[in-house]
This record gives sequence, structure tokens and C-alpha cells, in this order.
Amino acid sequence: MAKKTVADKSDKGSASADKHAGDKTPVEPVKNAQEPEDLEPYTPTGNFEADFCELAIRAGFPTMQVVPRPHRPPTPTPTPPEPAPVTGKGDKDKSGVKEELVKQEEGTSTGEPEEPPPATYTVKDKYTYFKPRVEVELEEEGNKSHVKEIYMRGWKIDDRILEILTVTLPPLEKLTKLDMWNNCLTDSSLNILANAVQNLPNLRTLCLDNNPLTLQRYGVLLGEESKIQHLSLRNCYINNMGAKMIGNALTTNKSLVTLNLCFNKITCEGAEKLVKVGNIWFEIWIIHFFMFLSSSIGDGGSSA
Repeated sequence: MAKKTVADKSDKGSASADKHAGDKTPVEPVKNAQEPEDLEPYTPTGNFEADFCELAIRAGFPTMQVVPRPHRPPTPTPTPPEPAPVTGKGDKDKSGVKEELVKQEEGTSTGEPEEPPPATYTVKDKYTYFKPRVEVELEEEGNKSHVKEIYMRGWKIDDRILEILTVTLPPLEKLTKLDMWNNCLTDSSLNILANAVQNLPNLRTLCLDNNPLTLQRYGVLLGEESKIQHLSLRNCYINNMGAKMIGNALTTNKSLVTLNLCFNKITCEGAEKLVKVGNIWFEIWIIHFFMFLSSSIGDGGSSA
């Protein structure tokens, strides 16, 4: 009985094999998932708003906006009161009665008279203030290619945004100021920013306040070819090690005028290194150190 069972199984296996062998239908290969197509390199047009928004969409930031930097509305000039016309006594009585009737009609129809909205502020949608955006200051109103100041404040900037800046900033010949406050920059992003700044010959002011770095290599912004005249590094947790690296970079820098190091962790030792470097090149440039309030500099460091 055992031999018969084995023989039956072998016959069934051979029959199924013959059945599949007779099927000549070709087997279609499994299609792989379509890989994303590489985008063509983008050529900037000189219009910062159009270039930045287009590259932001490609990088995965479809809601990024470039808006004009808001300004305080001008104070409205008070208009002098018009002189009251000279009329007779009867005319005065009639005009007073008309005014009372108008006031009564306004009170009965709408309750209280509606006051016009003040012109000292503007109303926006909810959470608009907290949405990431790029604010620009134009040299000529309406000419979007003449951007003189760019503000990116209070939101996290990763390497993708900085790569976009390396493409969109060089065509801006009028750009003189770049303000990046509290953007969570890293050591790698600082290197990308330094490379972008080198291609901006007219940039004079760079603000990187509240961007502490682990390695504190802020000296990459102050190379020999740097054109930056005003650098602000407030509240970046710079200690004596960071001050030493900044001092080493200043030995070859000949363009810096002001260096703001307020609210850092620099002690007398770090301040002495910076001041000694400043004395070497004092005839070429002048450094004003703003290290008061929360800094840890004593009389010895400030008078070195």
C-alpha cells in the first residue's frame, strides 16, 4: 500500500508539471515603482520672488512666500476744523433741530453709531505671523529685481533653503543686508551660507543673532576676501574658543567695521585675544565690541 501511494503522488506531480509545461504564456515582469524624474537646472531670472518661490516648490515648500517687509503706517495728519459759517439766530435754531433729528434716527436704526477702524494697524488671518516667509525691502517700489534687504526671522532653515539662496542671491546686485535671526543654523548650513556670501560683493551687513553652533566656526564668514562690514552674532553662546577662532580669522580680514558679540559667554581671556588682533590692524579697520550686559568681561579684558 505504501508503494502505491508513492506512485500516485509521483504521477500527480508529473501531471501537474506537464500541465505547466504546456502553458506557453509569457510571464510579464513586475513593474518597478516609477522613479522621480530629475528636474532641469533652474536659471534665475533676477526676480527674487519668482525664483525663490519656484525653487521652493521644487524643494518641497509649496507654501513659502516672499512678501514686502511691513512698516508702521504713517501717522495721519490732523485736519484743522472748518470755521463755522456766520448765520442768523433763526438759522441756528433750525440747524440744531436738524442735528438732533439725525442723531435720533441713527440711534433708533443702528443702536450706537459705528466708528471707523483705526488706520494704525492691519488685520491678517489667524497664525499668519507664525508662518515661515521671506521679507524683502526693495530699493525701488514695484521693481522686484532691486532687492536691497532680506529678512528671514524666527523659523528653522535647513540646507535645502540655503541651497536655494545660493542660486537666487547672486543675481541681486543691490543686496546690502541679510538678516537671519533665530533660524536654527547648523555647522554644515553655516558653510553653505559662507559660500553663498562670497558671491555677494555688495553685501555689507550680516545678522546671525540667536544661532548657536556646536563648533563655533563663525570665522568662515570673515575670510580675506570677505566684504562684510557689519557682523552681528548676538546670543550665539560664543565662548573663548569661538572668540579665538574669530580672532584668527580677523588677522587677514580688512573689511570688518563693527562686530556685535553681545549676550555671549566670552570672558576676559577671549576678549583679550580679540582686542589684540584689533590693535594689529587698527589703521585699516576699526572693531567696536559690544560685549556688555550679560557678557562675562571684567575690567582687565575690556582695557587690554
